[in-house]
Amino acid sequence: SHVHDTFKGSAKKGVRIDDPESHASLARSFLGEFTGDPRLLACVQNHDVPFSIYRNHLKFGSFGQERLNTLVQNMPDLNLFTLFQIVDNTTLGKLPKAGARSATHWFIEQIAEHLPQQVDYQGLLAALVKARNPCQS
Repeated sequence: SHVHDTFKGSAKKGVRIDDPESHASLARSFLGEFTGDPRLLACVQNHDVPFSIYRNHLKFGSFGQERLNTLVQNMPDLNLFTLFQIVDNTTLGKLPKAGARSATHWFIEQIAEHLPQQVDYQGLLAALVKARNPCQS
């Protein structure tokens, strides 16, 4: 989690997430010097893909279902990736306005059928958001 956005200042602006000069690719390359764990490397490389898909959903009223399916099918540990999404997207600067649906809520709803049933993602997400915003009901 400490590495994934570290290279935003060094990245080429406006490139796709999978471009070798994107902040995600630079972070994945750096992390690869310390670990070969495919789960961690995939989380870092793809951490902004759900938000990108969600943004297209808001902008166009639809989204690339194939892109979402590819992400889900190719993610070595969807459970870890989803938990990473929750932690990364419940920081103060990323929380949605009151009453708005967050990208993370939307992502979890879209992939719920693929997630392990032993984790209550909606409950965890709600608890994290409430912990960051104790005045919000």
